[in-house]
Amino acid sequence: MASAPVAALPVYRKWCADCHATPTGPGSLALQRKYQGAVPAILEQRSDLSPDYVRQVVRQGISFMPSFRKTEISDAELAAVATYLTKPPARRRSGGGKP
Repeated sequence: MASAPVAALPVYRKWCADCHATPTGPGSLALQRKYQGAVPAILEQRSDLSPDYVRQVVRQGISFMPSFRKTEISDAELAAVATYLTKPPARRRSGGGKP
C-alpha cells in the first residue's frame, strides 16, 4: 500500500519558515550577505535551487544552519519540501498542497 503524499507547506512552515520566509529571518539575512542580492534571500522566491541541493543542505547543514535528522524531517517530508522549493514560484500551490 502506497503512503499518502506529504503536503510540503506545513513542513516548510514548521521547520524552515522561521529562518527563511521573511527578510529578517536569520537564514534570509545570511543568504542576503552571502549573495549580495544576486539571488533572492527568501527561499520561496528562489528559482535556482535543485532538489538534491535542498536535501543535502537539510541533512548536512551549512554554515550556521543545523542539519536535520530523519526523526525531525522524514525523507518523505524532505522530498516534498525539496519539490516545493524547486518548482517555479508561480507554479507553487498557495495552500501548500501535495507537490
